[in-house]
Amino acid sequence: MMKKWLNWLDDNILKVVVVFLIAFIPLYPKFPLLDLKNTWVYIRWDDIVIALSSLIFGIQVLRWKVTLKTPLTKPIALYWIAGLLTTIYALFFILGSLPHVFPNLSVLHYLRRIEYMVVFFIAFNSIKSKSDVKLYLITLCLTVFAIIIYAVGQRFAGFPAVITMNEEFAKGKLLYLPPTARITATFAGHYDLAAYMVLVIPVILAAIFSVKRISLKIGLTLLSTFSYIVLLFTESRVSIAAYFLAVSSTMIFMRKKLLLIPILIISFVLMNNLSGSSERLYKTFRIRDVAFNMETGQPIAAVEDIDKETGIAIAESQEVTKERLPVGSGFIGLPGGGGSGGGGNSAGSGLLSRYEPSERIEVRQLTYKTYATQELAATGGAKLATVSGRFLIRKALVYDISFTTRFQGEWPRAMDAFRRNPILGSGFSTISLATDNDYYRMLGETGILGTLTFLGVFFAAGVVIMRSYKKVDHKLSRNFALGIAGGIIGLAFNALLIDVFEASKIAYTLWILMGLGLGALVVSYKGKFNYLKELIRLIISKPVLIVGLLTIGLVSFLPFLKNYFTGDDFTWLRWAAEDGFEDSLAYFLYADGFFYRPLQKLLYLVMFNVFWLQPMGYHFVSLVVHLTATVGVYLLSDQLIKNRRLALVPAFIFLFLASNSESIFWASSLGNMLAVMTMVWSTYLYSQARLHNKIFLGVLVFVLNIIAMLAYEGGITAPLLLVLWELIYGSRKIWRLIPNLLLMPAYVVARYFASAHGLAGDYNYNWLKLPVNVVGNALAYLVMFVTGPRWAGDWFNSLRYLLNSEVKTMIAVTVLVAMSGLIFITVMIRRRQYVPKLLLFGIGYSIIALMPFLGLGNVSIRYSYLAAPGFAIVYIYVLKMAYDQLRKVNFLLAIIVTSFIFIATLSFNYRQLGESNRDWVQAGEIVQNTLLSLKNKYFPFASKGRFYFVDRPIRYGTAWVFPVGLADAFWHSWQDPRLEIHEVSSIGEGFRLADTAGNSYVFIFRDGKIELVKHEIVKFEKEFVIVE
Repeated sequence: MMKKWLNWLDDNILKVVVVFLIAFIPLYPKFPLLDLKNTWVYIRWDDIVIALSSLIFGIQVLRWKVTLKTPLTKPIALYWIAGLLTTIYALFFILGSLPHVFPNLSVLHYLRRIEYMVVFFIAFNSIKSKSDVKLYLITLCLTVFAIIIYAVGQRFAGFPAVITMNEEFAKGKLLYLPPTARITATFAGHYDLAAYMVLVIPVILAAIFSVKRISLKIGLTLLSTFSYIVLLFTESRVSIAAYFLAVSSTMIFMRKKLLLIPILIISFVLMNNLSGSSERLYKTFRIRDVAFNMETGQPIAAVEDIDKETGIAIAESQEVTKERLPVGSGFIGLPGGGGSGGGGNSAGSGLLSRYEPSERIEVRQLTYKTYATQELAATGGAKLATVSGRFLIRKALVYDISFTTRFQGEWPRAMDAFRRNPILGSGFSTISLATDNDYYRMLGETGILGTLTFLGVFFAAGVVIMRSYKKVDHKLSRNFALGIAGGIIGLAFNALLIDVFEASKIAYTLWILMGLGLGALVVSYKGKFNYLKELIRLIISKPVLIVGLLTIGLVSFLPFLKNYFTGDDFTWLRWAAEDGFEDSLAYFLYADGFFYRPLQKLLYLVMFNVFWLQPMGYHFVSLVVHLTATVGVYLLSDQLIKNRRLALVPAFIFLFLASNSESIFWASSLGNMLAVMTMVWSTYLYSQARLHNKIFLGVLVFVLNIIAMLAYEGGITAPLLLVLWELIYGSRKIWRLIPNLLLMPAYVVARYFASAHGLAGDYNYNWLKLPVNVVGNALAYLVMFVTGPRWAGDWFNSLRYLLNSEVKTMIAVTVLVAMSGLIFITVMIRRRQYVPKLLLFGIGYSIIALMPFLGLGNVSIRYSYLAAPGFAIVYIYVLKMAYDQLRKVNFLLAIIVTSFIFIATLSFNYRQLGESNRDWVQAGEIVQNTLLSLKNKYFPFASKGRFYFVDRPIRYGTAWVFPVGLADAFWHSWQDPRLEIHEVSSIGEGFRLADTAGNSYVFIFRDGKIELVKHEIVKFEKEFVIVE
């Protein structure tokens, strides 16, 4: 009998171990066992249990009872090797130079990563048959039930907690939480409990659809419901969001999309009616009154009370460190509106009752409340410190202190560690005990190599599940694995704000469940998995290519977000500042002699009320629009050339085309960019609507065309691009486009009745020189695309001189070239010879997009942005044609030459973009230095002041400085109606005007700097000179 029992135990020892681990790991509190030097992390009983389990597994491996061969053995081994390389590098080159970082901890943390993953092999090998899944599922459900019982007891009956959230608590002291506290159950903290529930609830949910007995379905439903309620009691916002993602993923995997709707509805109802989770979730971002420094536009502090009569505001201040940040240190401006003030005061209490919440209040004095001691803070007593100046009190969206802790403390520290060695990182434990973002932590500790190999383990697991679950006929095993997959997705989201992969109770459970899930599938499916093939398939998939395109674009253009405003930006900002949302309808009805761009005006109104005078927000919106347009170019190119990888070429050309610099870097070009974005997407969606007969897409195309026209004048040609596609790729049934074509005359009528800006000067049509202008401008834009805006300017001036001097000759040449082209195309079509549709479409796109501007008396860099998608399409045609011709000679030669041409083109344009950005940086610095230097010297005025400016700078290289907008810039900076701004043609004129008024100053711009012209002047032959 004993021998029989021992044989059974020998055959099932791993099964016993796994059942014990499933229950013991989450249920046993984290009582310390052995202290570790240089840290308050302890050796605990779970470490001993895992070590003994690993010993048992090792013995079984040596006896050939089990094997290390699993679908994840190689990926896990690669991660361990990467971690070993990181640890060795850190021990020899990094740890000695960092304070408060110790080699023994780095080695122990690396060994702990191995310890976490060893349980995967134990769990995987414990699966011998399909019936084993039922045993483990029952154990898991009983464990979750026990956790629920303890959590309820902790909430309502005072059950103690053992947590490790600081050094004192980590000693294993029993803590008794108040009823309103965020529960932890048997876990080390509420975040750990929440993450555990995110992982196991999808597994329980999947089991509901795997059993047949109604009683079991009801029991599992109640178990999952109460598990969710426990999750709500933790009040972990990110985990609640992760729960919704995990459950949604699981239901989609199991093809139960319709049942997902009631599950989500019930979840939302419970969230809004139980605990304080919903309240805390909604307070993640909250409206408060914030003081902004009117000189810099920067937020200073969250305001508690305001005395409008005395002009004094009271704000709370705390000592600023990386670990302790002031309340509301992150601000996003909002339009004036309701909402309570800070500090829990309602709009009708205290000093807040002295002003309307919707007002923007200017104050001259800011009083900080500082708490010198904990006793003062506890009793509400405070020391007061007063700062004088000009502060604007506005409504703002204040994000939670936990976010500012991450943004300003933990995440930058992780990036500092990453920069020490981007490949290998700085080693385990070199950041801190917590980073509150597992991905930043991976990058900081193990670099790119460790991060990719760690994520590669989950990629391999995903491949195994996705490739095998359909071929497994055992429903419980299949759904068990899919539930685990959903839970892992939830944890992956949770890891954005919590270090879930390092929390021991979560990590052990994760790897155990992953081993069980894959083991259950592999028992039934014996196929092989080609990870390299699956990885390549993933990388070249359209979604991943688009994500890569966006990532490269975002990283490349991030530096320009710091650029300051220039020129026209201040005019747009002033309109936004002087108007309210109640005036937005008038944008569409009245242009008041300006360009008819109501949508751009509306966007500036929204952005001003969100970002105020912080240019980064405006530039970020421009970047988003440019990246969206780039995705549109990619999708349109993919539809035209039928090759998603080759379609990246025109997308990258459009993304980095140097001629786009003015549109990208100048915030005032937002309308232009928005029009191009909608035109590209309109063309692409129209092609999809025609190819797939989608009426909804046709309606969306119509709406996009309206948006293009309302954003920018060039958008009027949007319907003609649809005609172009219909003629080249469609059935040539133009009547389908009549609704879109009717938008063109409707737009002209709207412009007329809105009294929009007409044509004048160089921005006008000279009908006599129209053919010459068309040819000259077309050639200028072509040269601009090829050489960039810097070289195109000189070339254009030489060409314009030639064309103007030989008008008659150039008209004749223009007519002859046009007629020859038409005859050539006609002959080709009649002879049914091949006409390259891609080339025709690209050229036609560029011509149509530039049609309103080709006849003008001048060219503009920003106009080229309209035609850039067409040029990118022409580029891919030329490159593909070169490749096809070279391939006839040698395949390798074709690859090398075309790759070189493409890389050289990108490099050339990217370099020019960098040079243009430096021009815009310098232009912004000229503007900002001008405003700040004068304000520091002359603010505030005792009486009315007048500034007279000479030689206003127009451009700096390819960037605009003050083509217009000088007075508007000072209006924003000073906000003082007593200041008058005048531009004069000479110093003499400035002093003649200044002599008639007091408190007046004359300034001149020289070499990008503003200088005061002294009153000690010498009059010589009726001219005035500066006395140095």
